[in-house]
Amino acid sequence: MIIVSSINTSLYPIAKFLQNIISKSIPPAKSQIKNSFVFYKSLAGMTIDLSEMMVFLDYFSLYKHPLELATDSVIKKWNYNTT
Repeated sequence: MIIVSSINTSLYPIAKFLQNIISKSIPPAKSQIKNSFVFYKSLAGMTIDLSEMMVFLDYFSLYKHPLELATDSVIKKWNYNTT
């Protein structure tokens, strides 16, 4: 899945054209999830070990604060491992 955030811009037709070509050439990722409802159902009954960390990267978070999100995740994991 490719996210193109250029709707109603002059580059949108080109981006859409390329997206169609690329999406037919690359198989979907095994981790691709259709929507948040499917994601929620896939988590039902799942447990996470104390040594693991679950990081959920949604579209908004990735495009608004990607560096901050990644840095915070690494710092939290580092602090967990050193305490």
